[in-house]
Amino acid sequence: MMKRPESERASESAGEGASARERSAAERAQSGAREAQRETREQATRDRERRREAEREREREIHNIGTYYINPLFMALIARNVCKAYEQQTDDKVVLIAEMKSEWSAVAINCLNECYQQCKDATYVFLTKAMPYWDMKSCIDLAVESRNMGFLAQQACKTLIEDAWTWQRMEHKFKCLQDPKSCKERNKFLDIIQAPKTKIAFDWISHLVFVSLFAYVLLIELTPIVPTKEYVLMIWAVTMLVEKSRQCTKDGLSDELPDELSKNPF
Repeated sequence: MMKRPESERASESAGEGASARERSAAERAQSGAREAQRETREQATRDRERRREAEREREREIHNIGTYYINPLFMALIARNVCKAYEQQTDDKVVLIAEMKSEWSAVAINCLNECYQQCKDATYVFLTKAMPYWDMKSCIDLAVESRNMGFLAQQACKTLIEDAWTWQRMEHKFKCLQDPKSCKERNKFLDIIQAPKTKIAFDWISHLVFVSLFAYVLLIELTPIVPTKEYVLMIWAVTMLVEKSRQCTKDGLSDELPDELSKNPF
């Protein structure tokens, strides 16, 4: 058997190596193409997800804006508060602004009463629903912050606040049922502290101590150098002045309450 020349074997091996390199290059090209297709599909999927998320976010915004604008009760209170703020900021007393404030107050009250007559539960939802485009405030929050006593005097607001207060009392009773001994002792202590007789006694004692200390400093320790007791009297007098001012302000605010609210306070 004749042996093939070395040149033929070399050419065959070179051809096999070239074909192997071509196959390897083709495989790499196919792998790169598949990887590019996969990345393209993933990018397209991510783009679709982003578009869907943007659409959902836009739908939520539209829903919130729609809720914001379709709540006439909330918008009437906002308009009334804006008129009140503008009236307080202006130097001259503009009659038109006062009339607009009264009109918006009437709109809010009429809307509240109409909703309350149709569906009480829906009215409670309207009153307590937080609006995302107004610092998460509700109608009750706006009325309380602006001291809209005419709005708060309506039956819907009074019933809502009474229900909330009743629920707090029921929750307190449930806690007392769970631990009656400690609750009973605490109630006795609170009843003693909050009793009118106890408050009057503390008030009389504090005034008596103040007058006694004042007389002592005035008659005995009235020296050019201000003693510590005199500083105590100064602080005490300022504290009493602040407390009396607070009580006068509270009494003045209670005088501003409408008749309906005074008859059935919440």
